[in-house]
Parts: sequence; structure tokens; C-alpha cells
Amino acid sequence: MNKDQVKISRKMTFTEFSESCRSKFAETQSGLRDHEGNRLLEKAKSKKQLKKFRRQLKLHKDALDQ
Repeated sequence: MNKDQVKISRKMTFTEFSESCRSKFAETQSGLRDHEGNRLLEKAKSKKQLKKFRRQLKLHKDALDQ
């Protein structure tokens, strides 16, 4: 497993994993939060990180399909 990848438990659902990636993605991109405390994303900084998390989501989905 690549050091950039998150170790995934087989018991974790795809939805839980995608939410985890989303929050980690937001955390790495911005310290700003909305009125509910959710992190906000800045488009200018997010393209590279978004590709990384999409790749992780695809790998996890492929693993669940096997």
C-alpha cells in the first residue's frame, strides 16, 4: 500500500470511506469552516488533492467489487 493511501478496513462501507476522504480532503485544503463547522474548500488549491482522493475511492470501490 502506498504511503499516500489510507489503510481501509473491509468493514468500512464505500459511503463511509468517501465521507472520510471528503473530510480529509477538506482538512488539507482549507482551515475555513461554514456556520455548521464543516470545512470549506478552495478551488484553486484542490485539483491535485482531488485527483488523489478520487484515485483512492476508485481503488476502494474496486476492492469491494472483488
